[in-house]
Amino acid sequence: MTRVLVTRPAEQARALIPRIEAKGLTPVVEPLIAIRPIPGVTVDAAGIQAIVFTSANGVRALTAARGEAEVSRALPAFAVGAATAAAARAAGFANVTVGEGAIEDLARLIAVQAPAERGPILHVSGSAVARDLAGLLDATGHSVRRAVLYKSVPADALGEYTQRLLAERGIAAALFFSPRTARTFVTLIEASGLRAATASMVSFGLSPAVTDALTSLPFARFVTAARPTTDALIDSLGGVGLTN
Repeated sequence: MTRVLVTRPAEQARALIPRIEAKGLTPVVEPLIAIRPIPGVTVDAAGIQAIVFTSANGVRALTAARGEAEVSRALPAFAVGAATAAAARAAGFANVTVGEGAIEDLARLIAVQAPAERGPILHVSGSAVARDLAGLLDATGHSVRRAVLYKSVPADALGEYTQRLLAERGIAAALFFSPRTARTFVTLIEASGLRAATASMVSFGLSPAVTDALTSLPFARFVTAARPTTDALIDSLGGVGLTN
């Protein structure tokens, strides 16, 4: 049995289970970040021309926020990645543009398809963001209104089952989707005294920044997805000889 550690938040990790199993691998879900809606936040959608989702977590948080009924589902929506786009469509947004790749790619799409003179952009996000969308769109004259609807809370310990598997060298690989998750893993591994356990593992990072955050650990191999997408990261599992 070849086990792969999945470090995504619980709901997103569950969606990956069948895809990993389809490759003949056994997923072990260990969420290193918990997603928690911020209570009482009101969404201000007045005058916006489009809405941006950089995570499916933002879509889910919007549906629970005060004032979400004022966000017209007829508005153009921009989403990072296919999974986020699917969540936006499921929430009722019909006109969804998908940016496959980094936030910089999405910013370029917005600049072309949503000219600044049409009004501000609403960016639904969490309290922590890897890149500042407003900063990226400054040069094109866009006004970006950020709605912080959820917070991501790092885990304070690895689960007992995961610790036992690591100690027994029972995990062959681990998937990492953000630099913050990668840094959390490093911190928890060091705190658990399991640094040596990673020497027999392969790390799979969504981007070079994710992989860079892991290099203080002695992984047997570092693999970075060919593109910064979930599909590319899952595809990379088949290229390093992991088999059950």
